[in-house]
Amino acid sequence: MLKESAKRLGLDYALFKTVSKVSTGNIVSQVFRYTFWFAVLWIVSIKEYGALRYAFTIASFLSLPVVSGFCGAITKFISEHRGDNKVSIYAFHTILVDALILGLVLVVGFVLNIWSPENVPLTSIFFVIILALYSLYYALVRGILDVRRLIWFGIIVNSVRVGFVLAFFLLSIYGMLSILIAYALPVFIAAGILAFFREKDIELKLYSINKKIIRKIFRFSVFGFTNAFFVMFIRQINIIIIKIYFGLDEVAYYSLAFTLASSIQFVTGGIIATQVPVISGLKQNKKKILFNTKKYFRLGFAILSSFCLFLGVVLPLVFRFLLTKYTPSFEITYLLIPGTFFSGMFAILSATWIGYGKPEESVRIIMFGFPLILIFNGFLIPYFGTSGSAVAYTLTQIAVFLIAYYHTLKYFGARKS
Repeated sequence: MLKESAKRLGLDYALFKTVSKVSTGNIVSQVFRYTFWFAVLWIVSIKEYGALRYAFTIASFLSLPVVSGFCGAITKFISEHRGDNKVSIYAFHTILVDALILGLVLVVGFVLNIWSPENVPLTSIFFVIILALYSLYYALVRGILDVRRLIWFGIIVNSVRVGFVLAFFLLSIYGMLSILIAYALPVFIAAGILAFFREKDIELKLYSINKKIIRKIFRFSVFGFTNAFFVMFIRQINIIIIKIYFGLDEVAYYSLAFTLASSIQFVTGGIIATQVPVISGLKQNKKKILFNTKKYFRLGFAILSSFCLFLGVVLPLVFRFLLTKYTPSFEITYLLIPGTFFSGMFAILSATWIGYGKPEESVRIIMFGFPLILIFNGFLIPYFGTSGSAVAYTLTQIAVFLIAYYHTLKYFGARKS
């Protein structure tokens, strides 16, 4: 049956099988991740949940240079040199640079906390550290394409997080500290368990610092970070705008709606996890890159469309029986679903540019979304409130996707490789 499905989608069966495994693992992992945040909803107040999500949003911005730019370089260069004698050299340099940037980010975070503790709480700095460690481990196993660890790392981390929250709930241990412990410890537990089940590994050794490699890593990482910043900005700026206009209660309603709407991208992460290293391994052969991009694009379109329909059916039941006190989130979720769909499709096109080694092209595209979401918010929020902000997000994602689709096909299809 899998072979027939792969044939209909125009996919190589081995590739389809790998993507299916990683995507399935990502789905299960994301189910546990969302279960964790839903479990948190039951043991904190609406205002506490809003404060927690606000701190996490700030951490997402602060950690971008580490988790996206420089961790992206780890995956890119390890996968590009996978199988040759340079892989350890690039692993050493990318991890070194990533650690230095993390230290710089933490210093900036503490300075901002001292200067403005309300807007940059210490909780955000804590989240930065955990996000960085999680991303570093994932980038390494992604670069060497260790499918087993790609599948199981997220599953173990997020399932153990759920277990911690449930244990704290049953023991009547509440408060922010218990939630932070439940969020952090599972990362170390998962890495320790998977050390006994690794399929592939990379030898990490110390080398003399090569300035040429450092410059190469920085060039790629800066564009990768900039791309991730604009993606994150479009995804998260609404939370900050809503806090300014309406307060933490509305932040909680919007955050929950965005969490639900984003669940349609469960599989996107699984697709991209293999797409970047596969594209990197094609040595900039444009014909092969376009061919593989189309395969990933068709797969992503089919799966994301199916999830949109599924989510549209189950949402009324979820709000009726599980989320009765978050009724305002219901309408907002439906307004966000088209936006998260087009965001997922753009991510697949962006992954091709990153694997190709030209993240700057993705930056040029996503930059169009920066002014658009501010303009749309400016027009819509005064009339429609939080719902207007959701519409602003969706319109922005549609515009960015259309630009990316046209540019990607033109660049890789118009020239002979």
